[in-house]
Amino acid sequence: MHKILITTLLVIFNTQAKTVIAVLDNIIDREHPRLSPYIYENPKEEYNNTDDDRNGKVDDVSGWNFITQNEQVFNESLRGSFPSEVYDYYHLRAKKTLDTISEEELEIYNALRDDEDFMDKRKKFSKYTHGSHVACIALDKSHYPKTVKKSHIKLLPITYLGDAKEGDFYLKDFEALKRSSTQKKLRHINSYIRHYIYFLKNKLAMAIDYSARHANIIHASWGQSYKSTTRIVDGIFEDQFGKKDMKNFESERKSLTRYFQTTILRNATRIINSHPNVLFVFSAGNTKLNNDENPHYPSSIRAKNVISVGASHENERAYFSNFGSSSVTISAPGIAIRSCTPDNKFIPINGTSQAAPQVTRAASIIRELLLRKNIIPTASALKEIIKVTAKKSRELRGINEVSGELDLKAAIKEVYRR
Repeated sequence: MHKILITTLLVIFNTQAKTVIAVLDNIIDREHPRLSPYIYENPKEEYNNTDDDRNGKVDDVSGWNFITQNEQVFNESLRGSFPSEVYDYYHLRAKKTLDTISEEELEIYNALRDDEDFMDKRKKFSKYTHGSHVACIALDKSHYPKTVKKSHIKLLPITYLGDAKEGDFYLKDFEALKRSSTQKKLRHINSYIRHYIYFLKNKLAMAIDYSARHANIIHASWGQSYKSTTRIVDGIFEDQFGKKDMKNFESERKSLTRYFQTTILRNATRIINSHPNVLFVFSAGNTKLNNDENPHYPSSIRAKNVISVGASHENERAYFSNFGSSSVTISAPGIAIRSCTPDNKFIPINGTSQAAPQVTRAASIIRELLLRKNIIPTASALKEIIKVTAKKSRELRGINEVSGELDLKAAIKEVYRR
C-alpha cells in the first residue's frame, strides 16, 4: 500500500531535483506530509521487483535500507504503537531544560524517568522517530528565499543504523575463548577489534558510495564518541577476562581504544576524500567532550568538504554538546528543537542531532542560490560561506572553529553579494 502512495506522490510532486540530501539514520517516514512531496526519485528505477539500474538493489526508487537490504526505509508495523505518554515526555523534558516546567509537571516527568518499563519504550521510540525528526529539520521548507524552488531540494532516505540479522551490515558478537593462555586471549581480542574496524569501514563506504551517486549533501546525525569506543573495548575485555581481572589490562585497553578510534577515523577520511564534490554534515556528539582531545567518529574528520556541528543555546554551548576549536566547525541551536515524528506528530528534542540538520538545510539553500547565479556550488564553497557568515559569540570562542553559530540570513546575503 505504501509503495503505491509513495509512487503517486513522486509522480505528482517530483520535478528535476537539483539538490539532493541523503540522510543516513534510522528508519524515516517517507509518508509524513512534511517529507512526502520532497522524496527523491531514482530516474533509473521503478517499483517492479526488478533491479532496473543493475546496482544490486531491487526497487530502490526512493531510498534504501541497508539493515534489511530492501527499499523499505520505514517499519509500518510500528506506526501508532507508542503511548501518548512518550510524546508527553519530550514536551516535559523540553520544559525542564528551558526551566519553564511547573512543579506538577516536574513530578510527572520524574515519575516517567523512574519507570523502567516506560524508559525502555522511550528508547525504542527514539530509534523509531530519530530519522524522521532529523530529516524534517533538514527538509524544513519554511522561510525559503523567493528565488529557491522548494521542489528542487529532495530527500534521499537511507536506513544506516540498526541491528542487521545478516548481510554486510551484520556484525557478529564477540565470543570469548574459554581455555587459552592470556596471550592467546589478547590476540583474540585484537583480532576481533580489527574485524570490527573493517566492518565499520565497509559499512560506511557502501552507504556513502551509494548515496553519493544521487546526493550532493550527505547528512549523519550519529557517531561513535571516544567514550563509546572505550565502553566497547572494556566490554570485550570484561567478556574475555571477567570484571575483576580485566582491571589488570588497563594499558592494553587504553592502547586498543586509541587504535580503534584513530583507525576508524583514518579509514573514514579516505572514504570522504574519495567524494570531494559531496558536502558531508556530521553532528559532533552529546558527551560533553573536547573532540580535539577525544576524537569523535565521524565528525572529527578534517576535510574541506566536512562540517562538524555542535549544539548551542542562546549563543552559548549547549550543556551536553561536544566541542573543539579545530574539530568542530560551527554550532547551531540544539535545545528543544521541534520537528516531526512518524504519525504526523511533532515534538521538541535536544541534541547535536537536531543542530546539525539545520546546517544541512542551510547548505541546501545556499547551493540552490548559487545555482541560480550560475556559480558552481562546490562542497568547499558551501562550507566556506557557512563559516564566514557565522554569528560570532564570545561564549563560543574556543568552542568551535569559527567561534560562532549558524546564521542563515547572513549566508543568504553573502550569496546575493557574490
